[in-house]
Amino acid sequence: MTRGQVLRTGRGRGFTVSAWVCLTGRPASFATAVGQDAGDTSGFYLQYSPAENRWAFARPGLRALSYSVPEPGTWTHLVGVYEGLRNQLLLYVGGIQEAGINDTNPIAAPGPLTIGRATGPAGPTDWFPGSIKQVQVFQRALTAAQAKALL
Repeated sequence: MTRGQVLRTGRGRGFTVSAWVCLTGRPASFATAVGQDAGDTSGFYLQYSPAENRWAFARPGLRALSYSVPEPGTWTHLVGVYEGLRNQLLLYVGGIQEAGINDTNPIAAPGPLTIGRATGPAGPTDWFPGSIKQVQVFQRALTAAQAKALL
């Protein structure tokens, strides 16, 4: 966890977050690799979503889900992009855009950046069972070519 806010999020504020992740198994609940606190929740999540068995770039109540299925024990590169001008959450897996969803109500997240967990109403939650490395953040929405170049 950082000591303070890293990314400015909310309406019109594009950003990108990326990480290499490796699950040790298939978690029964959400597993957040990277998020940023927003009061009693997180403003965004780069995570594993158990109900669909997919990767997700999400905010509370809204998920852009990958079409590829996570493989435990395999390193995977994830990039979440919020395009502030188009109000879209985009998810890249292994350099390929796999998901996109309109986000008409983005959340401002003024809290610290967290790696390996998210924040919920009762406090820290969504622990990531596995490894996370090379987390990068950008205060702009990267293009598809720029997201792929992070590999």
